[in-house]
Amino acid sequence: MVERIEFCKFTSKPYLFLHTYKIKDFDRITDIVCNFEDPVYVELNFSLKENKIPCIKGNIKLNASLTCQNCLGEVNNKLNINFKTGFLQNEQEGGYLDSDYEKIIFHKKSISTIEFITDEILMSMPMFAKHSYKCYQYQNDDYIAKNPTKNPFAILKSIKN
Repeated sequence: MVERIEFCKFTSKPYLFLHTYKIKDFDRITDIVCNFEDPVYVELNFSLKENKIPCIKGNIKLNASLTCQNCLGEVNNKLNINFKTGFLQNEQEGGYLDSDYEKIIFHKKSISTIEFITDEILMSMPMFAKHSYKCYQYQNDDYIAKNPTKNPFAILKSIKN
């Protein structure tokens, strides 16, 4: 398993990284999903473009169970994330990459593989998870029964008398 992506190790020969993680391996994702034990399938293709620009073309597949923002039930989202990322030393290098590449100006020598994958997953998750059908909004019936609404005009009744 590759713990860090070392840019100096990119060569003109493509390198393929295949690994299966568990959702619980990604700390920032476990805060928002319910299915920690489910697999995350990762395929990363490392290459050099123009013999100088490190690029990663990848695919990430997972099933993310999120909380519905309407009914607070569980919503399953099957994510199949495809991406192309180029790590540039400066903006001028961006002209060497196709427009379908995400271009990141990056001056470090390496990045965490887990953090890179986490960022790609988080960018692909829906902002507001909802069921595809019209679900009911969450209502806490116990709270409503214990706290009946008060009529805001009840005070006027006492003034009238």
